[in-house]
Amino acid sequence: MRKLSAEQLIKKDFIENRSRLLDLAAFFDRVDRFQPENQKVDFRVAALQKALLQLTEGGRGRVNRVQQILSDQSILILDVAEKSQGAFGAPENSCC
Repeated sequence: MRKLSAEQLIKKDFIENRSRLLDLAAFFDRVDRFQPENQKVDFRVAALQKALLQLTEGGRGRVNRVQQILSDQSILILDVAEKSQGAFGAPENSCC
């Protein structure tokens, strides 16, 4: 497989990633619509917001920075793990 130029990569993947971004915008709009104004922001939504900021920072390493934001660094075994899926997709202490 040959390497693509930046222009070829943009031409190939732009529409798909544009769609992903619009999906995220719609998700945030729905959360805002149904969340009471005085309610604390859910830690998962806060983690997504924090991760999105990394996308605009530029430079290499975005994937690593975003993954660190969305990863629970805890090594503790949760008692609830066997009763649920065991993962939330973001560390619970990442919020506000």
